[in-house]
Amino acid sequence: ITRILNSSKFIEVRGPTIETKIDENNVSNSVNTYNKLNINFFPSDQMQFKQLLLEKKRAWVRLELKDGSKNIHEWNAFRFNESSDVLGNLRSGYLRNWRKKGIINADIVIDKNDLG
Repeated sequence: ITRILNSSKFIEVRGPTIETKIDENNVSNSVNTYNKLNINFFPSDQMQFKQLLLEKKRAWVRLELKDGSKNIHEWNAFRFNESSDVLGNLRSGYLRNWRKKGIINADIVIDKNDLG
């Protein structure tokens, strides 16, 4: 636990129940830069989100990039099951290499209308 707490890498998940941060010091021309990824779930309670994902087997992911562009992807979660991890699936899928892709924000919703 001490090693994890002393690490400079955290994940930020926005919502009323979870809030942590990704704080990554990247060295670029000997200058430390700060990168942050915001992840927002709708509904914001991750247990409720997971339950709905298990029922619907589909969600929508809107990724916002540094350049201001936004992309919407359909997340087909047909193989998602009770033991699956929501964040783990996102990190190994849509959010893989988020720094390189320039992703700064991710909105994950069950109902596409919640993307506004």
